[in-house]
Amino acid sequence: PMPEFYVYKDGRVSITGAKLTQVFGTIVYASVTWGGDFNIRLIARTDPSTKFTRRYGEPINPSDLKFGDYLGIEGTLDINANNFGVIATAVKNLSDQIQQADFSGTVTAVDVSTGIFNLGIKDGSNIQISAGSAEITKGSRPLSTYQLQVGDKIISAAGTYNHENKILQARKIKVYADLSA
Repeated sequence: PMPEFYVYKDGRVSITGAKLTQVFGTIVYASVTWGGDFNIRLIARTDPSTKFTRRYGEPINPSDLKFGDYLGIEGTLDINANNFGVIATAVKNLSDQIQQADFSGTVTAVDVSTGIFNLGIKDGSNIQISAGSAEITKGSRPLSTYQLQVGDKIISAAGTYNHENKILQARKIKVYADLSA
């Protein structure tokens, strides 16, 4: 991401696109570079009240951060720091493309050999659902991936969605069952 770096009059700091160089205890070391020539190294001090999240807002632990991840950091200037310092109130891992999600829609394709099916969702797009180890039910009856058919209505496909590859690793899938038939 293109870096953005703001220091406001009241001492608040907002940074996007800081590249993680190290996490040591409660301190996050990162750098912000523009065009490869201008670099600001920063130290972000955290405490138990600092919120660590994935890109899409889910909480994570500081130990989930990896060297080279791009971060968003919010906080206030640390006037006790020798380098550019921030007392961080929030650290967001912009590189983490994972999110817990739940989709509904209509099955548009099924590949029984891989356990993957495509789901047409409300916005008109398709996402891939990897149903390999998912619990699949139609009403109260358990199903296997090979029993899914194009046109089946999926009430809920819940699992871990990767925004980068657009695949949901499903945990639980509920298929609509017409009980009046």
